[in-house]
Amino acid sequence: MAEPTQALSTFVCPHCGALYEVSIARLRVAEKANASCKSCGKVMVAWDTANVPSFRLIKRLDRV
Repeated sequence: MAEPTQALSTFVCPHCGALYEVSIARLRVAEKANASCKSCGKVMVAWDTANVPSFRLIKRLDRV
């Protein structure tokens, strides 16, 4: 079970520049996982920690 989520911040996909809102939840045990971009499909970030990020897409960037 997760403890309350920490304050929100923003994150930009390093591959396509899509903008995300990110919050961090603290779990009791470490979790090994990753988050893929909803815009380009590439892995944005991976983690192996009890501080688990949650991403919400705010804005996709138009591809040129």
